[in-house]
Parts: sequence; structure tokens; C-alpha cells
Amino acid sequence: MDIANLLFDINNIKDNKGLKIKGTCAASLFNKVLDKSYEVNEVFLDINFSAGSDSILAQGFIKGKISLICARCNEAFEYKPKESFTELYDYSQKSADIESLIASLLSISIPMKPLCSDDCKGICAICGTNLNTMNCECSYQNENAFVILKDLAI
Repeated sequence: MDIANLLFDINNIKDNKGLKIKGTCAASLFNKVLDKSYEVNEVFLDINFSAGSDSILAQGFIKGKISLICARCNEAFEYKPKESFTELYDYSQKSADIESLIASLLSISIPMKPLCSDDCKGICAICGTNLNTMNCECSYQNENAFVILKDLAI
């Protein structure tokens, strides 16, 4: 099921004693509110709205596909966040708007330093070669900044 709208009528949920939503929603809903350094490709939602005596309980999870740039090698890769949530909506509210909730979940799931893999080698600091795909012939002079302290008389 394609989900085009993430605004749900509280009275409708209450009258039907709940609502289940499962499907893929338009990624464009989130690309406009999230950081421009990445692109949301797909978001799958599974939400269960339960009607209580004085409120609506929304429980569910999201799975996504987000295009990110690796902080080490500068290559694009696909990140797949999975997040669960629980949210309460009072009957005094007209609607349950979960767009901002889902956008927040996607945003906080993205690592501060995105890596294409844990063992990413990055790029050569001298020639810029991606060390994951090629080796370079650059020689490093690993100068220790503290070597001068070796001769220090104490």
C-alpha cells in the first residue's frame, strides 16, 4: 500500500476502535524537511493506532533507505535505518500528524560520521586515491610530533 498522507483523523480512529497502516510512503515527504546532504529513497511504515478511554496510542516501526556519503572515502552508499516508536494522541486533538515524528526518527538514526563500512580505508591524504578500490604508491613520513620531547632533560 502506498501512503500519501501522514495525517490521520483522531475521531475516525476512535470510531473504528483503531487503525492499522502498513506500506511505503512517498520519500519526497521527508526530503523537503531533512538535511540536504542526504536523500531519502524509501520509507516503509507499520503503524498500529489503538483507541483507549481518553487517547489514541500509536505504535509502530519504520524502515528506510537513505543515500549517504561516506565520511572517509567520499563515496555514496545506501544506509538502512530501522526505528520503532510509541506516541500518544489526546482525543482533544483533531488529527495525528506523524510526518514530523517519522522525519525526526529518520534524522536521528543517521550517524554523525556515516561510513560505507566499518573497515573503510578512506582516501590517500596525498593523492586522493580511494584506498578501498586501489592502492597508491605514496610514501608517508609519519612524523611523530612528540619526538622532540625525547631529548628533553627533566
